[in-house]
Amino acid sequence: MLIRRSGTQVIGERQAVSLPGEVDLATASDFDLGSLEVQPSTLQVRFGGASRTIEPRVMQVLVLLANERGSVVSRDRLIDCCWGGRIVGEDAINRCIAKVRRLGAESGAFEVETIPRVGYRLAAADAESSTAVTTRLFPARILLIAIAAVLVTALVAGGLWYWGTAEPQQPKVAVLSFTPLNADANTGNIGKSIAATVGNALVQTGALLPEGNIRTLDNARKWGAAIIVGGTVRRDGPTVVVTARVDSAGDGSTILTNEFPGDAGDSPALAGRVAAWLVPPVRMWSSFLPVESDAATNNEILRIFLTRNAGDLLRAWKLSRTLAAAKPNSGAAQLVVALLTSDVLAMIEPEQRQAAVESARQAAIRATRLLPDPARPRAVLECHFKPPGWLVLTPGCDRSTRAAIAADPDVPLLPFLFGWQLAQSGRFVEAVKFADMDLAQSPLGPGQLGLRIFVTRMSPYGAADEVLPQLEERMRRYMGPGALANFQFRAAIAQGDMVTADALLNDPKTASNSRGHSWDAMTPIAVGGARETIELVLRAVRTKSPADVTAMEKSCIPPPRDWTPPDPAFGTCLVGLTLVGNLDGVFALADRGYRDVECCSPADQERQWLVTGGDYYPREALFGKALAPVRADPRFVQLARRTGLLAYWKSGHPPDFCSFERVPVCQLLRAN
Repeated sequence: MLIRRSGTQVIGERQAVSLPGEVDLATASDFDLGSLEVQPSTLQVRFGGASRTIEPRVMQVLVLLANERGSVVSRDRLIDCCWGGRIVGEDAINRCIAKVRRLGAESGAFEVETIPRVGYRLAAADAESSTAVTTRLFPARILLIAIAAVLVTALVAGGLWYWGTAEPQQPKVAVLSFTPLNADANTGNIGKSIAATVGNALVQTGALLPEGNIRTLDNARKWGAAIIVGGTVRRDGPTVVVTARVDSAGDGSTILTNEFPGDAGDSPALAGRVAAWLVPPVRMWSSFLPVESDAATNNEILRIFLTRNAGDLLRAWKLSRTLAAAKPNSGAAQLVVALLTSDVLAMIEPEQRQAAVESARQAAIRATRLLPDPARPRAVLECHFKPPGWLVLTPGCDRSTRAAIAADPDVPLLPFLFGWQLAQSGRFVEAVKFADMDLAQSPLGPGQLGLRIFVTRMSPYGAADEVLPQLEERMRRYMGPGALANFQFRAAIAQGDMVTADALLNDPKTASNSRGHSWDAMTPIAVGGARETIELVLRAVRTKSPADVTAMEKSCIPPPRDWTPPDPAFGTCLVGLTLVGNLDGVFALADRGYRDVECCSPADQERQWLVTGGDYYPREALFGKALAPVRADPRFVQLARRTGLLAYWKSGHPPDFCSFERVPVCQLLRAN
């Protein structure tokens, strides 16, 4: 069951939400709760002479209940303050409360009472209250608790952790200092900065780091680390090269290394790049730990995700195929190969795609049988291995993804992918919420930052978002101006802000990206003559001269029927043709570029999907301010049908623009 906050007022399709302040762990003060010492900013709790790290969401719930000690906190209040008002499942709330209760029981510091149909109340435990609570327990409840204790012991002994509802394994990660290879203070400071940034980012994912500094591999192993992060820093004049290394603590083998060249005077950017490479894969890897007990398999899963995050997608896919073949009874290995096959489908040779897809489907089906919680592999099956592919959101994909996220809102990757799917369906307001889910645990994830920035700029309420400037500055500082410019450029084009787009296109700071990111704004623009076409569009829109408009039209819609401008020139052409009033040209180009996903029989749709490898032109330009005249044209209904948008919108998920436009497609949806 999904819970929607009763405090959300729905006006047509637009939600007017008034949220109380969310629990900000970074600024929350340390406090004592009986014998329990709590440090929210580091996710640390201490009792009985030991310390442990708890999950960010669990810490938020604990802080809220502690702040309201003695008062009842409703479920609506929990959702507002700990989940940002998002729609979440009953299981997610119950799981967090169960973990807080378990902490209270283990420390003997507090209890959490359930007030039926109202909410929860935290009460600090002392000798008198503990006795009172014990005497109030009915015999039947005592019996149930005893049975539950036996069941939990049996489950742990058998290794049958339920993925998504059991306490997830917090991976122990030791971050060593990055050894300077130059004998100067500046190089040493860069190494310390990298270690600190990586450690702080890992804590945000729920990883467990040691309290003090661990300086040697032996100490890291004695502490019980699963993996060890370290490396070297070498300076050569104004350039610094950081070599980051991830080792397995179990056998001492190196899982993977990666090099990061950068400016010696910009250590935050270097540290951010290392964290951006390392942290998302560690988060993905740790999500498989509760269901995979084999250390060698876990190491290989981490190697696969690190390889993928370094940009070598095909190699990561090949590694995943090898692992899945070697471990047919590992649900984790089967799910990983299914995920990565979808990732690289367009890169696989056309004649090999059918076999790759069939193999990945079977792997996903095996994962549904092998994993305790089948929701995640079912979502992968429904979204990634049915035509038209995951880039076109279908009602079935929407349902399966929401079910998987509701089962575990902190699951990695799915909220991020779903956010992009929503964005490509014109639902930017909702995409912001799912972007925040993933960003909360991957604060330096380039993809997570880019998604949140892009959908916020595209949202009708983006201008009022106070967080946006901070996120853009974070991305600029840690990933570089070229990475940020990519998302700003796309949003500017879609909104018809050609002045900003032109400035981004010609800014020397974004012309190249020396920080090693694939999100550099100029990289895709340089492919296939895209830049020349974009420059023609910008000039035609600026001058409106017949000669410039004609040149733009010839570049955007050349005579050969089978040719269309590459992305992002395609979306730029849609906007440019609209701004000069050539709507016939817009629909002609859209008919060329967007394949008809409802063209034919399911078998023919699959053949078409495999031929294209699932590639699909981005559709954000269809939903921006610039294309309002196109949406007002009756022909837009047919365009929405052939792109699969209409079927999705009819399933109860209309686009944002229908909350303030009365165009034909919105009237059709309201009458439906």
